[in-house]
Amino acid sequence: GTGVQENRTKTTDSPAKLKCPKDWHSHQDKCFHVSQTSITWKGSLADCGGKGATLLLVQDQEELRFLRNLTKRISSSFWIGLSYTLSDEKWKWINGSTLNSDALNITGDTEKDSCASVSQDKVLSESCDSDNIWICQKELKRESTCNDSGT
Repeated sequence: GTGVQENRTKTTDSPAKLKCPKDWHSHQDKCFHVSQTSITWKGSLADCGGKGATLLLVQDQEELRFLRNLTKRISSSFWIGLSYTLSDEKWKWINGSTLNSDALNITGDTEKDSCASVSQDKVLSESCDSDNIWICQKELKRESTCNDSGT
């Protein structure tokens, strides 16, 4: 028949437009890029922006496991898009949402200027001026969806 196959996403070979760029790792519906160098949190934020991506927003424990596995060979911690603002006294993701404490258990002191980095065994609050590697993410969006951002 000529019916459009709805269940194409089940196959391991996803449609080409959902492919991640070269040197990016795909997992679920995101692409991840692990940096080769270490810089400050703000530097990593800017770098991801330059790649048309954002600094990592951790979706769930399962994603965290995948990323820890990805960075196993590199003994450094990596920055994620989470920082502590004194005005709110809360951890906030760079997309503006407040951290749900079940998602990540952050250890270490929250100073006035703290950012979150992930090591193999914990999520650490450290000075945003420290140097760490970082992971950028891009979300894979299916291009067939209509763009309905309210105009």
